[in-house]
Amino acid sequence: SYIGQGAYAKVYRGVNQDTGEVFALKITDFKDEEQTDSIASVKGDQLVDGAEVAQDPNLVELINIVPQKDKIIMIFEYCQGDLNCLINNWKTSKMDNAIGRSALIKSCLRQILQGIHACHCNRIMHRDLKPQNI
Repeated sequence: SYIGQGAYAKVYRGVNQDTGEVFALKITDFKDEEQTDSIASVKGDQLVDGAEVAQDPNLVELINIVPQKDKIIMIFEYCQGDLNCLINNWKTSKMDNAIGRSALIKSCLRQILQGIHACHCNRIMHRDLKPQNI
């Protein structure tokens, strides 16, 4: 089923029919010739090798990449919600405990920074950090 869309891809929720495992399927569809040529010059195994290096508990796991002629299909671990949902829930909640709220914010920030650090240590730059992608 359809989850959402970003600037470059549509995301779907998928289920492995054999195991019942839920995953996110991100399909990046390239329409113009320049983008299609750049896909053709990238080998799928190079992408997967880079992704396998960046395994960290603070990063969404990239399970597989399936390059095709005019699109790339990326299969990710499925995460329910994102930081944007959490922030919106905080805004509507009546969490009066400032110490508890502060500890939760610090914990989230620590996890975000550890994830970014894991990317940078593996020479990976995210390019689109925002609450909807965390």
